This record gives sequence, structure tokens and C-alpha cells, in this order.
Amino acid sequence: MKESAPVELPKNLQLKELLRTIVGFGIPFLLITYLAFASGGYEIVPRSQVGIIAWWSVLLGILAGILPLFRPTRASLAILAILCALLLWTACGLLWTESTEHTIIELTRVATLLGVVVLLVVTQDREGLRNAVVAVAAAVVLVALVALVDRLLPNLLPFGSDYTFPEGYPKARLNYPLEYWNGLGIFIAIGVGPVLWLVAAAKSTAVRCLAAGAVPLLALAGYMTASRGEIVEVAAVLAVLAVLFPERTRLLLNLIGPAIGSALLIFLINDRPAVRDLDPGQARLDQGEQMALLVLAVVSAVALAQFAAFFFANRNEIKLGRPSRNAARNAGIAAFAVVLVVAIGAFASGFAGDKWDEFKKPSELATVDRLSNVNSGERYLVWKSAVEASESAKVTGIGPGTFEFWWARDGQGSQFVRDAHSIYLENLAELGPLGLILVLAMILGPIGAAVLFSAREKDDRKRSLLAVSAAGMAAFAISAGIDWAWELTVLPVMFFTLAVAVAASTNPIEFPERFRGSPWEVRIPMVIGSAAAMVLIWIPMKSAILIDGSQSAVRNGDLELALDKADKASDFEPWSTTALIQRAQVLRLLGRDEEAIGLAREAADKEPDNWTNWFVLSQLASDLSPQQSRAARAKAKSLNPKSPIFTVE
Repeated sequence: MKESAPVELPKNLQLKELLRTIVGFGIPFLLITYLAFASGGYEIVPRSQVGIIAWWSVLLGILAGILPLFRPTRASLAILAILCALLLWTACGLLWTESTEHTIIELTRVATLLGVVVLLVVTQDREGLRNAVVAVAAAVVLVALVALVDRLLPNLLPFGSDYTFPEGYPKARLNYPLEYWNGLGIFIAIGVGPVLWLVAAAKSTAVRCLAAGAVPLLALAGYMTASRGEIVEVAAVLAVLAVLFPERTRLLLNLIGPAIGSALLIFLINDRPAVRDLDPGQARLDQGEQMALLVLAVVSAVALAQFAAFFFANRNEIKLGRPSRNAARNAGIAAFAVVLVVAIGAFASGFAGDKWDEFKKPSELATVDRLSNVNSGERYLVWKSAVEASESAKVTGIGPGTFEFWWARDGQGSQFVRDAHSIYLENLAELGPLGLILVLAMILGPIGAAVLFSAREKDDRKRSLLAVSAAGMAAFAISAGIDWAWELTVLPVMFFTLAVAVAASTNPIEFPERFRGSPWEVRIPMVIGSAAAMVLIWIPMKSAILIDGSQSAVRNGDLELALDKADKASDFEPWSTTALIQRAQVLRLLGRDEEAIGLAREAADKEPDNWTNWFVLSQLASDLSPQQSRAARAKAKSLNPKSPIFTVE
């Protein structure tokens, strides 16, 4: 029988499909990769750069008539509405905050993420879910690979972790390039679901084999972070997939080889403690080279084994049965029942209580040995302090970005803490109940939508994409509750990439005819909003760049340049006490002590609850005004009584 020729799409449709793929994959992949290699986007400058690029792209696209490429959905608009509400409520915090500077930084954080979400919404369509999942998977594999190469072969890459570890820093825990071990663990956990989707459901056999080989890479990198939170997050990913993934048998069988490879790599790295624990000396380099070759061998073996299994199955026409919806539902109910029984047993036997008591104790372990216990250090105290802060201002919260001051003044722990290590408790403390509600809606809403859409979807391929998206978002939701994942910008960007893709997978809104005929009725507000957001983000970023330049000039001995940059930083951001303190310290170096004391006093008056401003004032006034210096030092001590600076007196 003569085969029919393949049907070719018209060129305009081919170009449209290519554009959809480039945009749907390229934008999230570039955003995630850039932020990951910019220390996760924690610092204000790289984070703000992403926000400005996102809003600038939206602005130019609207003015040129290119954007939106596709009509948004109701679910997409719901995500935007929640983020806009969070932005407005954060802005309201300026009315009662202890620090205008800190609150505006939090405001720019939300504005940046809003810009990313707007860009994703106007460039994603119903077919973008696959591209978003693949983008997250590709970015995670790339970052994990670079992290391992940097550890095992530190002299191979022209870039890498070149920072100096402070005393007491747990350097053994893999943290490059995010520069935070738990952050890297969360990053990997969010990407596990998308990578597993490639293993089980990618159309290309080559892609499935490569993805299978990548799983041991992720397992090894995740293990070397020694992040216990990552274990919980990966377990949640697997649990979500067990319930929602339509072809569980296929997924399970495809994971046998990768699971064996993962266990083997973990065994091999434990047999080479010098490179695992980053010990100094030649042994670390020798073991790193050995481990690199072993990783290459294991990854290749897993990929080849996966290819052999596919070849054998196709040649013998072996097909796996697919469970019915009833069977899937019953399996989910049974799994939930087992978890419930185990949980009840854990509480009834006292096991859960013992582990909770262990969790509240400090942990001194800084290697993978810490995986054997659940000691949290002072995290429990931080969470407890966040609840106490919320009780002190039950309606409004204490003000966005000011938990740092509360902890220094009223917290029970001795460590420096900037964030409450939980987006939920932090927003409850800083923005009150409304802030908590908005954050819960922002994070749990897309997860619930993915679960609901998956239950309704009849196409197995789309159901599997919805399942891995829900799993990745669940990993972020858990991590954001136990760590400062929200502040590590790359992580919420990954979450929103999946969230917007899920939201865009539904039917787009049919706008009224009057909006189709006069699009500027919609575009003008978007242009104005984009421009305003860029200005909001740009001002603190520019100030931070100038302050950094001033500090660099001080190190280089150019005090006049340092003062000029510090002055400009104050002009750009007159509410910034950081800029005032920098100016004061430069003036002190120039011998202009009275001016320096005056600026430090101004900074302390602007932020009377910020102990660092009072401490700097006490130092600057020590020679010229001893009485003022002692008073300022006493004030600083009252605002941070547990600091080693004061406890050694």
C-alpha cells in the first residue's frame, strides 16, 4: 500500500508555530538561567534589571502593536489581579512602616515579579504549557550540571564560585551558582517534575534518554546541598505525580534506571569525602577528577540503558496498560488513606512530638551528615517571633521589609536574620491578615487550578503537563513556607512560569467588540503602568549601584569620587538611610567629622528602630562628641541587645 505524503502546514502557520515555541520556551528559559547565575537574583541590582527588562519589553511590545500575542484567560487575569492587590497593599505599608527604604525594596520586588508575569501572560497561549515545562527542565539541568562541574573540576570553567567563604560558613554544602545551598535544593526540586515528564512523555526518544541521564545529575547535586527541605519538597513532587500523572506505570518503569544511577552516584560521592566536604589539598582535586569521570560513566550508562529499553519495547510491540479514571481516583484515595494512617500513628506514638522537639534544637553539622537529623537551629524561634510580630499589629502588620528590626529587638535568637524564613508568616507579620490572604491566594490558587484542570482534562498528554506543573508549584509552596524562597527571585519566577502556563492552557477571553475596534482603550493604561513600574524599580536600583560604586572608590582610595557617588545616591533616593550612612562614613574619612555626625544623626532619626544607624552614629561621634556617642551606642544596644558587638562588653 502506497504511503501518503505528509501534510505540510502553510508557511505562515509554520512561522507562527516557530514563534510560539521560541517565545514560550525562550523567555522563561532565559529569565530562569540569568537569575540563577546572578546568585539567584537575591541582590537588588540583578533582580531589578530583570524587572525593567520585563516591563520595557511589555511597553515596547504594546506601543509597536506586537503585544499581546495571544488573548489572556480568566485564570491569567486572576493571577495578575492578586499580584496587583499585593503590590497596592505593600504600597499602603508606606503609611505605617518603620523603614521607607526597606518597604520600597519590597515594593520593587513585587513590581518586578508582576512585570515578569505580565510578560508571560501576553506571550503565552494554550499550547505554551509544554514549552514552559521544557524551559524549566532545561534550565534546572543546565544549572545543576554547571554546579557539579564547578565542584568536581574547579579549574575547568572560566567562571565559577570565586567568593571567599566567611568564618563558620558551611562551605561543604553545594551552593553555586545561587550562593545558597537550600536555594539550590529548592531550585532542583521545582525542576524534578518537568524533567521526569521529559523522561516519561517526551515525543523524541533521544530527549527521553538524555532526560533519564540527567536525573542522576539532579540527585547528586541535590544531595550535595545537604538540604533537608529539598527532601520534603521532592517527596511532595513525587506524591503529586503519583496522584495526578495519568500514566503512572509508564512513569514508574521509566524511573528504574535513573533511580539506580542516582543511588550509585550518591554512594560514589560518599566514598570520596574530600571532594564531597570540600576539604583543602590535592586529595579534593584528585577525587573530583575521579568523580567527574564516574558521573559521566553513570549518566551515559543510564541514557544508553533507557535507549535499549525503548528499542526492545518498540521492537516487541510492548505496550503498557493505562489505568482508568476510576482506578486512578481509587489509587489516589488509597494513597491518601495510607498517609493519614501513618500520620495518626506518628502522632499517637509520640514519634512526631519527639521529632518536633528535635527540630527546635540547634544543629552544628555543616555537611551531608546533617541529613540524619531534623534540628533546625533558630528557625523555630524565627517563626515564633514572626507570629509575635503579627500580634503586635494585628490589622496592618509591622510594615513590609521590617521583620529584620523586629527580630533584632524582640527575637529570642542570636543569629542575624533578615527574613522570617516563611513567606506566609512573614507576610502575616509585615502585612497583617490581608497580606497573608493575598499570598495564600497567589500561591495556592494556581496549584488548585492545575489540580482542577487536570481532573477535567481528557487528553493524557495535557494532563501529564498539568500534573508536573502542579508538582513543581507544590515544591515552591512548601519551600516558601520553610525558607526565604520568595526573596531568591529565580524561585518565584519558576513558580510563575508554571502558574501562567497552566492559566493560559484554558480558553482565552472573548473581549467585547468595542475593545477590538479601539485597542488603545486598553493599551494606554498598560503603557502608563509599565512606565511607572520601571521608574519605581529603577530608582532604588540606581541608588544601589551608586552606593556600590562609592564603596569601591573608598577601597581604591578615591574619596572625592566616593563622596560624589554617595551624594548622587541620596539625590536619587532621598528616603534611603543607607545612602546617608555611606555619605557620613566617606565624610569621616575626609576629616569632615561634624558633617558626618549630622548625616548619621539624620539617618537615625529617619529610621529610629534600625540599630545599625545608631551604632554608626556612636562610632562617628566617639571623638568629637563622647556623650552623644555613648547615648547612640546605648540606643543601638537596646534595639539589638543580643548582638555579639554588645554582649562582649
